[in-house]
Amino acid sequence: MKIEDLVQGTSANEWVEALSRRATPQPQITRLRQQYDPRGHRIFDISERPDKAVRGTDGQIERFEKVARIALPLQRVIVERAVAFLFGHPVQVTCATDSDGQAGAFEAVRRTLTDNKIDSLNRRLARTILWETEAAELWYPVPENGFWARVGRNERFSFVGQTPSQYKLRVSLLSPSQGDGLFPLFDHYGDMTAFSRRYATVETGVEKEYFETYTDQEIVRFGRQEKGSWALVERRENILGKIPVVYGRQEKSEWADVQPLIERLEKLLSNFADTNDYHASPKIFVTGEIRGFARKGETGAIIEGEANSTAQYLSWQQAPESVRLEISTLLSMIYSTTQTPDISFDSVKGLANLSGVALRMLFLDAHLKVQNKGELFGQYLERRMNLIRRYLGVLNNALEPYIDQIEVSQRIEPFMVDDRSSMIQALNLANGGRELISQRTAVRLAGLSEDPEGEYDRIVTERDADRLAEGSMNIGF
Repeated sequence: MKIEDLVQGTSANEWVEALSRRATPQPQITRLRQQYDPRGHRIFDISERPDKAVRGTDGQIERFEKVARIALPLQRVIVERAVAFLFGHPVQVTCATDSDGQAGAFEAVRRTLTDNKIDSLNRRLARTILWETEAAELWYPVPENGFWARVGRNERFSFVGQTPSQYKLRVSLLSPSQGDGLFPLFDHYGDMTAFSRRYATVETGVEKEYFETYTDQEIVRFGRQEKGSWALVERRENILGKIPVVYGRQEKSEWADVQPLIERLEKLLSNFADTNDYHASPKIFVTGEIRGFARKGETGAIIEGEANSTAQYLSWQQAPESVRLEISTLLSMIYSTTQTPDISFDSVKGLANLSGVALRMLFLDAHLKVQNKGELFGQYLERRMNLIRRYLGVLNNALEPYIDQIEVSQRIEPFMVDDRSSMIQALNLANGGRELISQRTAVRLAGLSEDPEGEYDRIVTERDADRLAEGSMNIGF
């Protein structure tokens, strides 16, 4: 569709204004950044937690004494743990093919993913959505630089080079924290009919603002003029026939539900630190009259006093058990509410020799979170794959007959600590005690040698020599 078919208006200003309207509010990126970065937490706000005023004998303020301010990066921990469990393992991409043509099409897909470092992209994407609440990928063609030659290196896939293609695919991750304003436009059925992006670039030392709109038929760019109005800069056909953008969004940041708990925990720890500072220096309580003090620095000092006078150190008689209880309760609620496993060293140092089943139960809540997030990221990965397939069919005519024939499956595997010993024991039992892999494969999987094939050959040679020596000894006997 063209812009005229999507929004009302005839001028660039009217189009930009209409395309900038969103059905959902834009992320409050300044507030989210302050919460995500410990240096921006409210505990450092003087108006929220003022320094302590010290007054003189006349009641006037003489100075301000700094109070303790302890900020915890729990928001970052929540996001990073979720990213690790979501995409700590690479997404499993598989495809069943019935012909060399289909296999070649899947090879082009696989190399496109590899060429764009898709595993790192997935982690950056998840991190962005989980703390900024939205992100988008813009896929675009660039000069191929030998990409199709690498795809057709296998003789089975050499047909992809028969029709020369000058382009391959590249991707850019768009996010509010990078200065991108994202404006998706959906119809009544929830299908995206247009996507717009507002951004700024520096050209010859001058910052210029642009507004780009992508539809299935055209790509339109507007530029901000000196007087603040918008002007049409470029308008061209979208040869892809599909919006080259994948958009993902969630309602709120990953830590939104526990933000008040985190702020309470930081305030509690800061107050506790102030109390510790107050009681750290020894104080002496005296009853009666003191006649003489020891000189400063004198060891074994004696304080002289009148009869019945006493002197004793003040100590904190009541242990802060209630404070400890609240701190541990808050931490537990923060982790459990966000389905974040507490895998700090102190928490796991007592765990030893856990079976694979026990490990899965330990991370059950985190894995359930991955399943829930699969509703968002599963659809996102599917839309990305459909876009890549469409692009490859357009860029290389040799793939076009096969690209729509393949069904590419993508599976998110939650991160799990390997427990190969339990797995091998279970497989060995199911296999009747017979060998599971060859010795050559075992040497390769061990990873103890830089030349596993040569190492295996040496093992075979040594074994044959031992057998020969053993046979000679038996003959001599």
